[in-house]
Amino acid sequence: MTVETLSTFFPILPKNPLYYYYTNKLKTMRTINNKTYNREQLDLVRNFFTNDQWDIIDYALSEYQDHDEAADLCNDTQTILSDLFQAPYSDS
Repeated sequence: MTVETLSTFFPILPKNPLYYYYTNKLKTMRTINNKTYNREQLDLVRNFFTNDQWDIIDYALSEYQDHDEAADLCNDTQTILSDLFQAPYSDS
C-alpha cells in the first residue's frame, strides 16, 4: 500500500506525524522470498547470529555449492541472505 493509497483512506497532511510514520514504514518494507517484511522483522532475523556467525554460514554455503546436487539451493539461499543484509538498508 502506498502513501497515496493510504491518503485516500485517511486525510494525511504532510505535517501530520502519521504521514511521516507511514512514509518511513513503507520505505523500509522489503520482499524477500515472496514475503514482505518491515525493518524490525529483518533486524530480528539478522540478530539471530553475530556477523562472524553469518560469515561462517555464508562460507559454508559457498563451499557446499560446489556439490552439483546442492548448487541451485545454495545459490538461492545465498541470494536470500544477500537480500536480508541489503534490505532495508539500501534503496534497491
